[in-house]
Amino acid sequence: MLKTNNFKINLVFINLLIFVIFPFNLANSLDYKYEIYTIISVFLIFVISSALSIILFIILKKVLTNFIKKNNFYLEILVKFLLLWIFLTGIFIPVTGDHDPFLNLSLSISKKYEILIKIFLILLIFYFFEKKKLSDFVFRFIFIYVVINLILISSKVNLNKQNNFNSKINQFGKQNLIILSFDGLTGIKMFEEINKNIELKDTIKDFIFYKNVTTAWPFTNSSINAEINGKFIKNISNLKKFINDENLDVSVYSSYKNMVLNKKNTLEKGKYKNYSGSYKLNKFMQTYFTGSTGRWATSIGTSFVDSIFYNKFYKKFINIVSFGNKDKINPFDKIYNEYFVDLFEYDLIFDEISFNENIKNTVRAYHFTFSHWPVLVDENCNEVNYLDAENSYQHESIVIKCVSKKIIKFINQLKKNNIYDNSMIIIKSDHGKPNYIQKTYSENIFQIFNKRLDKYYNQYPYNLKINDSFYWGYGRYKAFVMIKDRNMNNNNLEIRKRHIFLHDLSTTYCNFYYNDEVCNKFNRNNLASSENLFNEYIYDIYLPKNKNSFTKRSDFIKYEISNSISLIDFLKINKININ
Repeated sequence: MLKTNNFKINLVFINLLIFVIFPFNLANSLDYKYEIYTIISVFLIFVISSALSIILFIILKKVLTNFIKKNNFYLEILVKFLLLWIFLTGIFIPVTGDHDPFLNLSLSISKKYEILIKIFLILLIFYFFEKKKLSDFVFRFIFIYVVINLILISSKVNLNKQNNFNSKINQFGKQNLIILSFDGLTGIKMFEEINKNIELKDTIKDFIFYKNVTTAWPFTNSSINAEINGKFIKNISNLKKFINDENLDVSVYSSYKNMVLNKKNTLEKGKYKNYSGSYKLNKFMQTYFTGSTGRWATSIGTSFVDSIFYNKFYKKFINIVSFGNKDKINPFDKIYNEYFVDLFEYDLIFDEISFNENIKNTVRAYHFTFSHWPVLVDENCNEVNYLDAENSYQHESIVIKCVSKKIIKFINQLKKNNIYDNSMIIIKSDHGKPNYIQKTYSENIFQIFNKRLDKYYNQYPYNLKINDSFYWGYGRYKAFVMIKDRNMNNNNLEIRKRHIFLHDLSTTYCNFYYNDEVCNKFNRNNLASSENLFNEYIYDIYLPKNKNSFTKRSDFIKYEISNSISLIDFLKINKININ
């Protein structure tokens, strides 16, 4: 029978929950297909962690015994309480929201009170179970839960080797619609860089640049949804035809995969190649271990975990427990953080561009997130732990210099492989940067409380909050779009100031392969056409309700806005709180 007074068993179960159950539960919820080698490696981490914690606890007991014998009792009580705390918060009442990659954000005052209440609640539960001698019953329940979850985990194992990448993702044909999207870049900042960067300006001289672009949503998937469909749609079965037309050769990368019904035409970030076991384990730990840690350890815990990934010892440790695979590519030889794997893949994908004369009509769409906040790359696209700029609002300018280099490389590769002229090329962002982010950063695992307030905008109106939202301000809704139609050859970049929406891209994409009769149903403007042909339309836009609005769609209110009015004027006319 499982006894709660056996501190070794309790420590084992704590480690089992932290390193195995919670991460794999998160992975299962996201339909992650992991290989047997990843499971073996994770269990090896669990065994090592359990052994170390037991040894540490034994040493601590010996030290305390020489001090005060009674302390041993309190120490064992503490372990029992930690087990209950981690179990309850990790499953039922998370202390920092749900599994979320944004858990490293600072805790709000209300969230801190919520955590205190949960601590008090679990203390009462613990006291009740101890008083009523029910501890053994509770911990047997935990045991049963763990066993059931281990069975579920084993049932999800993908015994087949990971398939190689979608071979068509960087193959182009006789006619190509190419979408290159960068996460979180503001139109005004991109425009500033174009005016300063002579090489970039010359490279994109055949393009039309739209500097006044508004998005429907302040975050990626919903923004891309409106971009593809002309409006935000909830029901995926209503996805518009062009990106799901069986007569077109479609291959998409990263976030565009959510808009494609045939998943054979999609490529997830981090799966361009069959990378090494070390990479797969690192990706699992950084994605799911970090995501699950926030449920029971708050943002401080996730900040601590994030700092470990930048430690050289961690990389060596992961290489050992993953059993090597030195014959395969490992992106983590060049990067530290899984978040930047698409920075690594950008070069891999576009270094291998090819023209296939057997392919007639293609759609290629790519979304890259290394430009996202917090900015952790320098202007040469080198990953950094924390970007130390003279002023925080310079961060976006720095990452745009990196993006500019990537755009130049991309276009030159298309020209080199005779793909440029027969292609419509759209280079864009999905939204801008947030108002602020209080980033907890560290140079090593012992420095986890260093905080710095990043303010991405210092110019009106980009620095305005909307309804006091800490994150989703005016600048967040201002993206950029630049378009080159096929066989375009201009002397200079055309700058357009007219107010447009990312929604307009739905008609733009459609018109590349279909006639007006098909595309007019979007009720949007073709951005590749003359401005004289533009019509006035009504667009949906989703604005934050209040200062606490974050990533839930229910946190936003739907408004309707015309392209004949600027976003700032719309906010003022509708008396939406901006400050």
